Amino acid sequence: MDLKGLQDLIMDSATTNSTLSSLPSTILDATIPGYGIISQLIFRLFGIDIGLVVSGCLIVFGIFQGAQILHNRSYAYYFENFTASIEIENDDELYHSVVSWQVALLSNPSMGYSLIARLGLQTNA
Repeated sequence: MDLKGLQDLIMDSATTNSTLSSLPSTILDATIPGYGIISQLIFRLFGIDIGLVVSGCLIVFGIFQGAQILHNRSYAYYFENFTASIEIENDDELYHSVVSWQVALLSNPSMGYSLIARLGLQTNA
């Protein structure tokens, strides 16, 4: 591996690659440790400016995170305002009726197990 090209590596922090679609390299260098050295190495060895790639990845990451937050909040809002839930205590008479009803709905031979055995209920079958 020939590393003679690294001798010409000049660290010039005064120049920036700021364009409309990329972040200035000083901002990327301040937030990503070692960005300046890595970007210059890649530019010298391959001739590729990774400022656009890093900026694009940050934009995609930000859009993804924003969409995920929006989805989670809308999901929580929907279930908080448009659904109902009930709570039945174990010692209530209605509890065994509801559990038996759920077992009848969910005990399907294609599921591979019996909910009746899991819940410890007696059936008339």
